[in-house]
Amino acid sequence: MIQEFYEKLWSVIRSSKKLFYIYYDDRQSYASLYNNIEILNGLLENRLQQKIIVYTEKSFESYCALYAILLSKNIWIPVSPDYPENRTIKAFELCQPDVIFTDRPLSKKLAIFADKNKCKVFDLQTTLKETNPKRLILGEFEPNEIAYI
Repeated sequence: MIQEFYEKLWSVIRSSKKLFYIYYDDRQSYASLYNNIEILNGLLENRLQQKIIVYTEKSFESYCALYAILLSKNIWIPVSPDYPENRTIKAFELCQPDVIFTDRPLSKKLAIFADKNKCKVFDLQTTLKETNPKRLILGEFEPNEIAYI
């Protein structure tokens, strides 16, 4: 059942001609989502069941990260930049992420955490503009795999 869900989701993302995201004047297609998933997949290649924090406001880019993480069989951990810094540090310490996708520079404390824990940090907007896409091949999903924390 899980496998069928991801296969259907991937099929819709790859083939739909409709709009995926509308926020005021920002309109993004499923084709843009697909392209961005493949760009982020290039960063996630050879990663499996790794904890990936999405430290962003809600945006088209954050949704691209969410789908790229889930479809590449990694673990999505949303952390709001609106949380107090000490709460954010605690969340980072508890989940021990392997990667952080962000839409802003990390505070000094968060940057120190990332460096100390060898956590890769990617600015989503820069990454999505500069990186070449890498084709995502949907793997087999097992019922006991973690997808979201």
